[in-house]
Amino acid sequence: MDSPLQRFIVRWYPLLVPAGVLLFYLPFIPRAFMGDDWLWLAHAEKALAEPSLLLSRPIYGYFRPLYMIYIGVLQLMFGMNAFGFAAVNLVFHLLNIYLFARVLVRLGLSHSLTALASILFGIYFLTCPAVCWISAGSDLVTLTLMLTLILLLDDYYRAASVKRLLLIALTGLTAMLVKEVGFVSVLLFFIYPLLRKENPFRNGYSVGAILMILLFAGYLVIYFNTRSFVDKELVTDTRVITNLWFLATYQILPISARMIGSLGETAHQLLYIIKAVITICLPLLWVWLFIKKGAAVRLFLLWPLLFLGPVAMFDWNVGLFDLYPERTASRYMYIAIPGTAVLISLIVSWLYGCMKRWKPVAVVALVLFLTGNLAAVYKVTRTYHFRQGESTNLYEQLAKNRERLRKCHELQISTDDAANSPALLQYSRVLEAMCYLLTEEDFTVILQTDSSSEGSFALPEPCVLRWVSSEDRFQISGSEPVVPYDSE
Repeated sequence: MDSPLQRFIVRWYPLLVPAGVLLFYLPFIPRAFMGDDWLWLAHAEKALAEPSLLLSRPIYGYFRPLYMIYIGVLQLMFGMNAFGFAAVNLVFHLLNIYLFARVLVRLGLSHSLTALASILFGIYFLTCPAVCWISAGSDLVTLTLMLTLILLLDDYYRAASVKRLLLIALTGLTAMLVKEVGFVSVLLFFIYPLLRKENPFRNGYSVGAILMILLFAGYLVIYFNTRSFVDKELVTDTRVITNLWFLATYQILPISARMIGSLGETAHQLLYIIKAVITICLPLLWVWLFIKKGAAVRLFLLWPLLFLGPVAMFDWNVGLFDLYPERTASRYMYIAIPGTAVLISLIVSWLYGCMKRWKPVAVVALVLFLTGNLAAVYKVTRTYHFRQGESTNLYEQLAKNRERLRKCHELQISTDDAANSPALLQYSRVLEAMCYLLTEEDFTVILQTDSSSEGSFALPEPCVLRWVSSEDRFQISGSEPVVPYDSE
C-alpha cells in the first residue's frame, strides 16, 4: 500500500462499494414486469395453491421448486409491485458483494486485491441482466448460496463436525433446487480441499464425501423423473470447448451488436484484433497464474469454468474469434463473474505496480471504467424499459376485459397490423400467464394475424379481442361495443 489512492480504497471500500452500487443501480432497476416474469408469477401463484406443482417443470423445462416458492413469497409481500421484486434483487447483489469480499479475505487475498475485485464485481455491467431482470433472480440467490458454501467448506476442512457437514449439504441442496447449476456445490466440496492439497476422502472426512455424492445422485433421480426432459439445443462435441473458451473471453471483453452498431469499419477491425489477442492469451495467462498463485486464486480461476461449463453446453452458434454472440448470453454470466473479477484484479494490480510514476493513470482508468459501465447499463436498461412498458400496457388492456375473460377459457387475439403490433403478442405462453394472474383461470391464447378472417370470430365463445395498432389497445371484435380507451 504505497500510495494514498491504495490506502484510501483499502480503508473505505466496505462502505464505498455498497454506496456506489446503490447509486449505480437504483435508477435502473425495473418498475414493471416483462417477458418471463409473467410466467414465474403465474406458476408461483399456482404452485402455492397446489404444492404438487413444485415438482413440475412448466417453464422451459427448468426444475426450480425453491425459486418458485421464492417468487411466490415475494408476490405475497409485494403483490404486483415490480419495484419490490427488483429491490430484493439489488439487496441480494449487495449481499453477494459482501460475501465475495469476505471469502477473498478468508482465503488469504490481500486487502487491495479484495477491494479491487469487489469494485469490479459490484459495478461490472454484465451483472445488469441479473440485477435488472426479475426472472434472473435465481442467479443472485444461487451465488449467495455458493459463496456461503465456500465459507462453510473453509470451516469444515479446518475442523470437521456433523453440524458443519449438514449445513454444507443443506446449502448445496438448496442451491440445486433454486437453480440447476447449484449442482456445482458438490464439485466444490471436492475441489476446495484438493486445491489446499488435502484429501477429501481422508480419515474423518470420508462420510462427508459419500454424503455429498449420494445427495447429488438423489437430486439427479428427482430431476430426471419429474418430467420427460428433452435437451434444448445442446451440444456434446468439441463445440463445448469452443463455447466455454468464447464465454470466458466474453466476460473480459463483453461486446454486443447493439453497443457497437454505430461504430465504423475501422473500429470493428480494431476490436476484432483485440478480441483475437485476448482469446489467444487468456489460456496461457490462466495456466501461468494457476501454477504460480495459491489456493484462493486457483479457486476463482476455476470459478468461471465451473459455472460457465453448463452454459457452454447450449448451442450458441459462435466461432472462437467472433466479436459477439448472435444470441444473448449476458444474463447467464452473473454467477461466474466473481472469478473473472479476481483475474482482472490480478492483471490490474500488476499493471499498477509497473506504472511507477504514472500511477495517476489508474485514477483516470477507474473513472473511465465506471463511466463506461454506467453507459452500458443505461443502454441495456433502455431496451428493458421498452419491453416493460409494452408488457404493462398489454396487461392493463387485458385487465379492462377481466370480466369478459372470466366467462371463457380460450382467448383469440387478432391484429390489424402484425408488423407494428407488440412483439409480446407472439408469445402466447406469456399472455396465458397474464390472463391467469387476472382471472385465476387457465387460458389458451391463439393469435390470428390475418385481418380478413374476422368473420370467424363471430361466436360468443371463445373470448375474442382485436389489437388496434394505431391506438395501441384492444377492442372487442364483432358487434359488441368497443372497450373504453383510457389514454392514461
